[in-house]
Amino acid sequence: MNAIELEQRLLADHRRLEQLCLQLEAAFAANAREDTQLLWSELERSLEVHFRIEERALFPRYAHFDATETRALSSEHRLLREQLAELGAGIDLKVVRSSAVANFFAMLRAHAAREDAALYRWACETVPDEAANIAAALRGTATPAAGSGEERRDHPQLVEEERAEAVARPVE
Repeated sequence: MNAIELEQRLLADHRRLEQLCLQLEAAFAANAREDTQLLWSELERSLEVHFRIEERALFPRYAHFDATETRALSSEHRLLREQLAELGAGIDLKVVRSSAVANFFAMLRAHAAREDAALYRWACETVPDEAANIAAALRGTATPAAGSGEERRDHPQLVEEERAEAVARPVE
């Protein structure tokens, strides 16, 4: 995998998350509570995997390049996780306002744009040896552990954890 393909994979994951946000916005507008809950659960899982991949595969190396920006991105991840959890609780209780969700999505979009402009550009120029691992994690096709093939299909959480772990190895 070359730098262009890595950049396409990283940006594609942001686009996938954006599509999920758009679906959630539509579900909120339609007052489709069941759809909203299902989509929100999917967003929570997807964002956690996405954040873990970035934090384990990219942030440690990026910190050597720009420690200040890495700290800022990490701080944004913490804030986004907190807000995601708070909003999720509100959705479960059916008390969250669509304006609060819209504000969260605006923060998430600004964060993604920041990563696209700095972190992803740097990654594509600097991390070619890890490109295949990062791309595999993003598309959810990390090589399965020996002896665990079939049972993973029945356990989506294991697949997501494996996705995040696929790039967790430190890069020397």
